[in-house]
Amino acid sequence: MCATALNQVMTWPVASELTAPVIACALATPYGVPAAEWLELAEALHARCARLTDRVVWLGRRGQAWPDGALLDLGRRSASEAQAACEQLMAWLVAQQLTARIGIGPSRTLAQLAALRAASGVVRAVDPEEASAFIQRFPVDALSGLASAAITPALVARLRAAGLQTLGAVALLDARDPTALRRQFGDEAGAGLALIAQGNDLCPPQAGSAPSHSACDARQGCVTRMD
Repeated sequence: MCATALNQVMTWPVASELTAPVIACALATPYGVPAAEWLELAEALHARCARLTDRVVWLGRRGQAWPDGALLDLGRRSASEAQAACEQLMAWLVAQQLTARIGIGPSRTLAQLAALRAASGVVRAVDPEEASAFIQRFPVDALSGLASAAITPALVARLRAAGLQTLGAVALLDARDPTALRRQFGDEAGAGLALIAQGNDLCPPQAGSAPSHSACDARQGCVTRMD
């Protein structure tokens, strides 16, 4: 589901074995699963995620039949603990015949980008030490894959028109002139772009409740994408 491909699992270095805040982003699609089974499967997925944490945010548009993904706040865990937990979740997703990718990172932004970059069936982890180099490679189009109402197709188009083709270029412009993004894109959008280009989040996540009559219902914590 939670929200581009590499063919190997990236492991965190020994230096990252200290416990740190960890966010996981799970993206899965129910290809081959009858639509009549989606709600039951979504409820089973919620229960599975709840075993890992009670802080889960479901991603997608209100009322859609299947959620785009889930963001899981795993709290403070070592890299190996986070990897093991997400590998178990991946094994369950694959067993349910879901096409799935999972990203792990110190922020929601990095977790979502890691999931977008992961190959199907792979858990992709990004540690704080590699975050800057990792995020620089992404085209600004990747912003459209983030669960943030502040990121719109119009804003992405304006970035491209301004010659900012990658998140690295956005970060470099902000480093050279901290006021440039605000001047070009407005205070709110400019400040948000500066945070995201550094791998940071715009605001803390809000936990969502279990799926009800729709897998991504109008419930608290269901992040609506503005696209």
